[in-house]
Amino acid sequence: MIKNLFNPFHFSEKKLLPFGIVTLLIGSYLGFLFNSRFDGIIDLHYTEKVSFFQPISDLLIVITTASVILYLLGLFINKKTRILDLFIAVLIAKVPFYLLPLFNIGNKMYTVSNKTLTLINPKSDLKLLPNEILLLILSSIISLLAIIWSIILLHNGFKIATNSKETKHSILFVIGLLLSEIVSKIIINFLN
Repeated sequence: MIKNLFNPFHFSEKKLLPFGIVTLLIGSYLGFLFNSRFDGIIDLHYTEKVSFFQPISDLLIVITTASVILYLLGLFINKKTRILDLFIAVLIAKVPFYLLPLFNIGNKMYTVSNKTLTLINPKSDLKLLPNEILLLILSSIISLLAIIWSIILLHNGFKIATNSKETKHSILFVIGLLLSEIVSKIIINFLN
């Protein structure tokens, strides 16, 4: 069971692809309900208000960008790399992020995050309440775990899709991850 949480890629694409699409739709809907933007391969931001289509649009841009970049890098490792395998890996790697919007019920995380930013100003007289501090700590820990889990999933999917076994292949993966983050943010910001 634990192995499947970090490396579910032994399941067939006929199971993983529908699972990834269904969770993408659920995650997008949760993003809409709780004003969350999935605007990078390894991040999420809470906003004051999102349109119905922003979370799904963000996710489609991020997933497509990461799939294409990792596919192109994967071709350096193995000419038989299939884009579908990397698309599925990216879809599955986003799953840990889909529960994070629940921290923003009632726009609480958005409010606390903005309040935290005002604390940087030495003239600010705002104070974080104990329940706000607890929410920040809890969401930070869960978010960090989601990022780690997502990267492990994506790395395992990349290794399987490309049949990579060497350290230099993992370095290519990290480069692909960073490029995916940068390019997807540029595209999302350009379209907004």
